[in-house]
Amino acid sequence: QYAVGDFVRIDPVSGTVEELNLRRTVLRSVEGAAIVIPNGDVRIIENLSKGWSRAIIDMNVSPEADDDQVMAVLHEVFDGIQLDPDVGAKIVEEPTILGLTTVSTNQITYRVMIKTLPSEQWVVERTLRRRLRDRLILRGISFPGTVPAALVDMVEGPG
Repeated sequence: QYAVGDFVRIDPVSGTVEELNLRRTVLRSVEGAAIVIPNGDVRIIENLSKGWSRAIIDMNVSPEADDDQVMAVLHEVFDGIQLDPDVGAKIVEEPTILGLTTVSTNQITYRVMIKTLPSEQWVVERTLRRRLRDRLILRGISFPGTVPAALVDMVEGPG
């Protein structure tokens, strides 16, 4: 089920298994807290580092964004990502670009899923979110809650 070094979720907590014996499991949370769980209380375990992991990247853009432009950016960033020197070795298979997943009055959400090596999903997510954000900004695609900058000429009036 799990071993020392695995990242697991044992509701309601999650962390890296630091100690495992007949009586208890000790997890280290991402905040650094040591969590002691009596093994008799363990019912359901989610092992997030066994076999493979999945990076899920949700990108929210303004509802005014052009769908074709956003999809083009997604393909630019994610096509051939396995050849990338920073994250390519951490990716197990080609990304699945699900595209538009949620629409609301103030944002549209696009989703991409990528199968990664165990426990590498967070590095892949952070790296690719940053690249995606940079490419969207470069293309002039705005994010929810952002207002395009406007240039205003100040004219002195009388007085």
